[in-house]
Amino acid sequence: MAPVGTVIVAALMFACTVFAFSAVGLIRKVPLVKPALITIAVLCTARGLIAIPTFVTAAGVDIWQIVASTVWLYVGICFIAGSVEYRNYLKSII
Repeated sequence: MAPVGTVIVAALMFACTVFAFSAVGLIRKVPLVKPALITIAVLCTARGLIAIPTFVTAAGVDIWQIVASTVWLYVGICFIAGSVEYRNYLKSII
């Protein structure tokens, strides 16, 4: 199961990369960039924040959970910033 899960997560991360690169103009435009950026930003930020109550378990502090949540939160914040910049860019060219 672990290899299958890894392939699925890698495919999702690749899709996030395609949308981000499309938004900044590194690759040609793909459909639904704006909704995709917002959805990715919300999901990543929620994943980063939702684990905060579970940092401390009965067995102690779960370092892996802290690291993973921090990374997800950082990625979510970056996608939020990118979504705002993309929106401002679209307003400036119209």
